[in-house]
Amino acid sequence: MANKLILLDAGHGGLTKGIYNTHPNKRVEKKHTQINEGVLNRAVVHLTAFLLDFHKIPCEVISGTNNDLSLNRRIWNVNEASNHFDCLLISVHHNFFGKPNPNGTEIFTYYSNNATAIAERFYKTFIEHFPNRCFRKFSESRPIKTGNFAILKRTACPAILTEFGFMSNEDDYYYISSSDGIMKQAEWLTDGCTQWYYSK
Repeated sequence: MANKLILLDAGHGGLTKGIYNTHPNKRVEKKHTQINEGVLNRAVVHLTAFLLDFHKIPCEVISGTNNDLSLNRRIWNVNEASNHFDCLLISVHHNFFGKPNPNGTEIFTYYSNNATAIAERFYKTFIEHFPNRCFRKFSESRPIKTGNFAILKRTACPAILTEFGFMSNEDDYYYISSSDGIMKQAEWLTDGCTQWYYSK
């Protein structure tokens, strides 16, 4: 445990002086509200970092500024930390689809570094935290999906990418942007990270 480190990645950029640093298609607007995905990702990541720190579990936010850091830079940050620590990377995202029907949570890994076994533990923890929430499985016997994402396949440590909900789905939109949804997502991620940290 002494050499373990959780790495937290907030996908996409945040706000600088009220200007969103990511392409506008990473935003959904309603009459009186809007979700900028990078801002929402940061809310979850920084709350998770707070909860991990509260429980004395070492962590680092690799996308700590509001800038939309390039994939190459984020990957470099992960691999640099992995040179010194036994790391686990969690990359936090929220989904979007052209039609409003899809909803629910997905977890992605790549074929490497025992990430799938760790992700399956996060899935079991998800079911405990959200017994009534939709989880989008690869198949009934294989809940974790394989994602050909650079942040997963080019990083030196086990890496998990979460898509907690669909900004394009009405019900998901209001839940994932609510204080309850943000808090419970962070609690779920903290629980999964804690289990990994104390595992052998």
